Amino acid sequence: MLKIKKLQLNAPFLIAFGLGLTFIYAGVDALANPVNWIGYVPQWSTFIMPREYLLATHAIIELFLGVMLMARLYPHITSLIVACDLAIILLVSGVDTVTFRDFGLLMATIALFTLTQKNKREAC
Repeated sequence: MLKIKKLQLNAPFLIAFGLGLTFIYAGVDALANPVNWIGYVPQWSTFIMPREYLLATHAIIELFLGVMLMARLYPHITSLIVACDLAIILLVSGVDTVTFRDFGLLMATIALFTLTQKNKREAC
């Protein structure tokens, strides 16, 4: 583990930082360039709300989750919510050209969840 002053660059930190940046990027880009992302929102979602609103809502949630991950605020709960979000994305979108990326992100999030659970038990 590399220590820089009080910052510890360990596995949970690095995973949370990488996932956080990924979610922040996706949220910002979805809000700035919705045309690039609207194709990932299924047509049937219009039964819930217009696709554009659903995309914007999800982008804002991704921004929030990305900040939570990077700030390491409630990492155990946040990683569980992110894992659920990614699992829903995989279930809804099916297999396409970016499935491997979403699956990798899901596995990284599950790893973060298990690592933060371990740290939670050690703190008790």
